[in-house]
Amino acid sequence: MTVTTETIKLNDYENYKKIGLLLFGLTILTTSCVTTQSAYLQSSKESKDIEVFMTKLPDKPYEEIIYIESSGSVFHTQKALLKKLKQRAEKENADAIVNVKFSYIPWVLMSIPMVDGIAIKYKK
Repeated sequence: MTVTTETIKLNDYENYKKIGLLLFGLTILTTSCVTTQSAYLQSSKESKDIEVFMTKLPDKPYEEIIYIESSGSVFHTQKALLKKLKQRAEKENADAIVNVKFSYIPWVLMSIPMVDGIAIKYKK
């Protein structure tokens, strides 16, 4: 079998076409995914009801105890992260968490979810 220049050019064109389709598919997969998550901030099902404040502060006087942060993998929900944050606050004997923020840490082709805040103890 003899290979001609036309055969090589045709094979190159087919390879470029396959690579182009692959890149297009990857672009669509990585940029078109949209998810919506929610997490209830107050829950009475916990052993100790840790209050969560995102946009406002408590009316009672308090002292800040510790900055806490919870992060997970791409498969963790905001609800699960908030639960871990509350568990850590409970371990620190806190009454509430203020300045709670949900965010994402960019990593390779995905983002890792995280939540953070400041655990507080009410003054008596």
